[in-house]
Amino acid sequence: MNPQEIETMRNQNPFKSLNDIVYDILLQEILSFHICPGSRLTESTIAQELAVSRSPVKSALEKLAENNFIEKNKG
Repeated sequence: MNPQEIETMRNQNPFKSLNDIVYDILLQEILSFHICPGSRLTESTIAQELAVSRSPVKSALEKLAENNFIEKNKG
């Protein structure tokens, strides 16, 4: 994951929201096994790696959980 991916995706579709871009990046990382099964994902770490705020990351993680790509644990 790197911030360049966000710019690339924004150039491809300038109308796509940042939440959706972060979701797409994370989904691609999961499906390509760059994020291994059982890995712990934290909002702050992902936000820092992508150079975005935690809000779009939180939204993306919630959407990934709704679609059963990740399990959300409390705490």
